[in-house]
Amino acid sequence: MQINKVIYFLEEYFNERDLRRFGIDTMVKNGFDTEVWEFTKLIAPDAYVSSSPPDPVRWEGHRFFEDMKTAIEAINGIDGSTFVISMVHYTYPSLPIFRMLSKRRIPFSVSLFALPVSSSARELWLRRLKKLTPKRVFDKSFRMVPFTYFGVRPARIVFAPAEKYLLANYYAMNGESEFLWVHSYDYDTYLSVKDLPTSEDPGTGVFLDEYLPFHTDYLYLGLPVKVSADEYYPALRSFFDHLEKSFHVRIMVAAHPRSHYDEHTDYYGGREVVRGRTAEMVKKAGFVLLHNSTAINYAVMFRKPLIFFTTDKVNASVVEDPTIEWLASFFGKKAHNLDREVSVDFDEEMKVDEDIYRRYKNYYIKKDGTEELPYWQIVANRLKKGF
Repeated sequence: MQINKVIYFLEEYFNERDLRRFGIDTMVKNGFDTEVWEFTKLIAPDAYVSSSPPDPVRWEGHRFFEDMKTAIEAINGIDGSTFVISMVHYTYPSLPIFRMLSKRRIPFSVSLFALPVSSSARELWLRRLKKLTPKRVFDKSFRMVPFTYFGVRPARIVFAPAEKYLLANYYAMNGESEFLWVHSYDYDTYLSVKDLPTSEDPGTGVFLDEYLPFHTDYLYLGLPVKVSADEYYPALRSFFDHLEKSFHVRIMVAAHPRSHYDEHTDYYGGREVVRGRTAEMVKKAGFVLLHNSTAINYAVMFRKPLIFFTTDKVNASVVEDPTIEWLASFFGKKAHNLDREVSVDFDEEMKVDEDIYRRYKNYYIKKDGTEELPYWQIVANRLKKGF
């Protein structure tokens, strides 16, 4: 079967960042009729009501669905030469979508992630048990039933990013699914900026902001926020003040891509806060500060020294792996807890272990020996071969 059309299925607000990182232009340039179908209101109604992207985008191929009946009718009308790139997790709210895809035998993909797992299976189970809500109990119970029982077929292709990719029961996949080695989306961004002329400033540090008190993950998971803005940001400002005064450095903030700092008070005490340019900021910086942001990928690829820090409530806010302490220990560092007396050995923090950074890249960013092509060009090349 020849593939002529590609449709992206999304369960979060489509925005400017997605337009870039999901390779929409790449698919169009490779000759595929391309669309984006968004099901946010149907799958994550709480997030739909309470959050919105800071970078909304108008794109002619974007279609937003208001009700499931209309969505199912649309899927039923998909042409037989279409491939669906699904960013939708397999959950009870999304079951009708996957059932119709399966009924029509429309091939679809799922995208795996490679993230560090810091706990044993028992430790992870106990930690998640403490954070269960009725919604999460129902979701987990639903996914314990094999998806084939509900008439759902497995994904035709699984996009696998790196050696330590994660398998979870919110992916409709099994042994029949084909694996395609790609890499982290961050690797594409890295490729786009790595050769740009840049003067590194050793005296500038970049904090990888996670927008913790307002992060939309809490809405999607149905969990309460563990740390408030009134206690979180003053602790950060105090720590940054200490670093700047003690070591004569300057701290900048790489804002989380879904943050709305322009709508808030000055949480960072007059420091420069920039959204949408994290890779460039890390490339220019002398070092990086973080909790456990996945944007650590840029620091690894650009070989930047890492300073980890946390608080008791930030630790309590970590829903999934990795814990901040574990991630710091992977790099041979300690996570400075701002609720304790903090003593920073700046010279020691500035050391970079090349072997550790190479290992992290292979495990979680890009598997050694895989293609040096943009993520979506690898996908386009595969789809051109058909099924």
